[in-house]
Amino acid sequence: MIKKFIIYTLFLSSIFSNAQNNWDAQIDQNFRQVLEKHKALVSIPNLPENIYNMMKNADWVSNEFMALDFKLSVLEATELPVLFAEKIYDKNFKTVLFYIHLDGQPVNPKMWDQEDPFVPVLKKQNQNGDWEAINWNNLDKKIDDDWRIFARAAADDKAPIIMLLSALEILKQQNETPNFNIKVVFDLEEEYASEAFLSTLDKYKDLYASDYFIIMDGPVHPSNRPTLTYGCRGVATCTITTYGSKLPQHSGHYGNYVSNPVFTLAHLLSSMKSQSGKVLIKDYYDGIEMTPELKAVLNRVPDNKEQIDKNLVINTSEDVGANY
Repeated sequence: MIKKFIIYTLFLSSIFSNAQNNWDAQIDQNFRQVLEKHKALVSIPNLPENIYNMMKNADWVSNEFMALDFKLSVLEATELPVLFAEKIYDKNFKTVLFYIHLDGQPVNPKMWDQEDPFVPVLKKQNQNGDWEAINWNNLDKKIDDDWRIFARAAADDKAPIIMLLSALEILKQQNETPNFNIKVVFDLEEEYASEAFLSTLDKYKDLYASDYFIIMDGPVHPSNRPTLTYGCRGVATCTITTYGSKLPQHSGHYGNYVSNPVFTLAHLLSSMKSQSGKVLIKDYYDGIEMTPELKAVLNRVPDNKEQIDKNLVINTSEDVGANY
């Protein structure tokens, strides 16, 4: 997986330059080192409630990017700080701002088929489709692209960090430089609503200023092919309170008389969407136009509905759009 993304990132870099290299040989030559760096970063626990560990993550990333002559800054925020990296190749170049997060989701070790979610395990799939641990020394042999690394944050979101870092390192080895300046924001609390990062937007808007913005986070397409997504869903939040009687009521006393606020809330929520998944809130879809050009782009995405449903283990998908 990381290998494919490195190829994609190198391609992204090369389209801004005159280089027309085939990067496969360089990637294969560096792939063992790439995986070892990924293992090292993923081995550092990254739950934001442990500030010491989060700063260890930030230190690791800082050292790696400083080795590539990036300027690193720690930006003050309301909670944990924001790590910022920048490299100006030429003042006349356009600038690309990359967003990556360093933290991971909360983890329940009992749900993991390994001793510690923060100790990466290399696995391959057996004939029954189960994942079995294999020794890391297997990396000395021919590396199988179907092997997987199991650990908290191995993909979300430390894989993109290693992807970008490795692409820059390989470019440096080849004496290539991007024809654009690079800024990178490392959010230490993305899985916890990014409140700290959001608090920096006004204060550091000049520092964040760029011509392009790339979010290095998101789902892998079921086809397992490198993907560019040109839009992300937003998030709207609200608080709804429902009320019942003064005290909880036993069903044998006031049942069928006092309404249960749980069901009041359930009916309210269910009224917002149809059974097929379409939002029923008035004017919700106003201003959204699916042009023929946009539909043509969506239809070119290689979606296999049968396989997607099988992977998700669902019988019926919601019937809102024409495709995933």
